[in-house]
Amino acid sequence: MLTNRMGMLKLLGQKGYPVDLQGGINFIFRSAVKADLDAPQGAYIFALLLAGEFEAASIPEALLPCDHKSALRMLEKAASLGFSHAQQKLGSAYEHGTWGCGYDPQLSLHYYTLAAKQGST
Repeated sequence: MLTNRMGMLKLLGQKGYPVDLQGGINFIFRSAVKADLDAPQGAYIFALLLAGEFEAASIPEALLPCDHKSALRMLEKAASLGFSHAQQKLGSAYEHGTWGCGYDPQLSLHYYTLAAKQGST
C-alpha cells in the first residue's frame, strides 16, 4: 500500500513531492507485483499505465512503452483480487473487444456482475 501511495505522489507531484515519473512508475510497478487482497490497486494502476489510459499524468512512450498484453494481465490480476474498478474495466473490455480482449458477452456479464456485487456501477 505504501509503495502505491508513494508512486502516486511521485507521478502526480503531490504533498510536496516533485513530479518524478520514473520514480513513480517504479513504485507503482512494485505495488503491482506485490498486489494482494488487501491492496490490489497497484495492479490496476499499473495496467492503466501500460495501456496508456492513466489520465492523471502523461507518461512518454519512451519512459513506459504501451504494452496491452501486460496491461491485460495486470488488469486481470487486480480483478481476481476483487478490485471492482478492474472488474468493471474488464466487463467493458469484453463488451467492446478492447484491451486485447475479443468480444465475449458472457465474460463481460461475468465481470460486470462481480463489480456490481461490490456496489460498482
